[in-house]
Amino acid sequence: MNSSINNLYQKYCDDTKISYYLNIAIISLIFIFLMGKQTSSLEQISRLIVILLLFICIYLNVKSSTSLLDWKNIGSLLLNPSLAELRNNLLLNFLYCMLMFLFIIYLISDLR
Repeated sequence: MNSSINNLYQKYCDDTKISYYLNIAIISLIFIFLMGKQTSSLEQISRLIVILLLFICIYLNVKSSTSLLDWKNIGSLLLNPSLAELRNNLLLNFLYCMLMFLFIIYLISDLR
C-alpha cells in the first residue's frame, strides 16, 4: 500500500473505532430498556435515543468510507489485489450501514 492510501486507511480505522464504541452503547441500551418490561413513555424515549445513536453511527461510517472513495483512489482500491483487505472492509461497512438502516426502520415502525 502506498503511503496516501495507508494514511486514509488509518483514518478510516480511527473513525470506525468511534462507531464501534457507540454500537456497544446501543446494544447495552437495547438490552436495558427495550428488552425489559418498561412503561410506555420510557420505552418510547429509549427507542428514540437508540434511533438517534444508530443514525450517528451510520453517519460516522459513511463519512469515513467516503474518504476512501475519492476518485483518485477508487481504481487502485477496487482493482489492486494487495488492497483486498481494505476493499472487503469497505464493502462490509456499506453492508453494515444498510442493515443498521433496516433496523432503524423496524424501530420506527414499531413506535406507537
